[in-house]
Amino acid sequence: MKPVPAIAIAVLLLLGSFVRAQEAEWSRLISLGDEAMAKRQYPQAEAAYREALKVAEQHWKRDARLAGALIKLAEACNAESKKVDAEAFANRSVATLGEALKAHKPKNASDELEQVEVSASLFDKAGDIFAANQKYLDAETMYRRVIAVREKYASEKFPAKPNNEDFFRSMMQTLGDAAPKVADANDKLADLYRSERKIEEAMFLYQQSEVLREKRYGPDKPQTAKSLNDLATCYSLQGNYDQAEPLYKRVIDIFDHAEYKDTPQMATTLENYALLLKRTDRLTEAKDILQKAGAIRTNLATAPQ
Repeated sequence: MKPVPAIAIAVLLLLGSFVRAQEAEWSRLISLGDEAMAKRQYPQAEAAYREALKVAEQHWKRDARLAGALIKLAEACNAESKKVDAEAFANRSVATLGEALKAHKPKNASDELEQVEVSASLFDKAGDIFAANQKYLDAETMYRRVIAVREKYASEKFPAKPNNEDFFRSMMQTLGDAAPKVADANDKLADLYRSERKIEEAMFLYQQSEVLREKRYGPDKPQTAKSLNDLATCYSLQGNYDQAEPLYKRVIDIFDHAEYKDTPQMATTLENYALLLKRTDRLTEAKDILQKAGAIRTNLATAPQ
């Protein structure tokens, strides 16, 4: 084998340094934008994200960094009430991510998980933008894509002859709570349906979430109680109080025995249950429950930070 000429080595080193410099600049601009967003300095955030997008467009093609800059820019524009720009950038981000995923197939289980998390997060953020702007059909499309990504990853099984990567993937699915993340994605779409008063559609998803959480955590855990509370609220909205009440009582019992008795979650559940009691003309019981919820809210507000 012929030795590599010194000039070729020098060129490679220079190219490597150049690439690292561009990556560092992109990261710096994204960080500047994130800091401005945290301070609600939205015009400054938009400016930083636009510069990050320029860097990405100049140096990378079909790359997730393009999609990342675009979705952050969409969020900044939406925070400034630039709805048209925000939605356009969100759509560009989703399309750009699709191209990036086609160009970069995962090499191993770690890469696969990273792509799942990046994709789910980006679709979710795009959905939030559309939902905030009352573009419910577009939001539903994005949230359904989150569910599809999560379900596909959570449902992957061992092949007949698993190798080390298969075992690693299975471990990451468990430790990374792949199934509960499907439940979270279901809830996001269900919440959207509930806000549109599509109660049947919302209930179907909440029921799926409850099954997933009960299987993962057990029937008497706070995570499962969240789904039960959502279901109870849907039954109550439908006027099916006989079905809602035992669920609220079950949630309250779970929180009471899981050191959640003085939490915002307990207060919210008590308030929801009190509303049910009012609607069924049990005003004295409702008053007592509301007093308990109010005491929790007061203690939380006056507790030292």
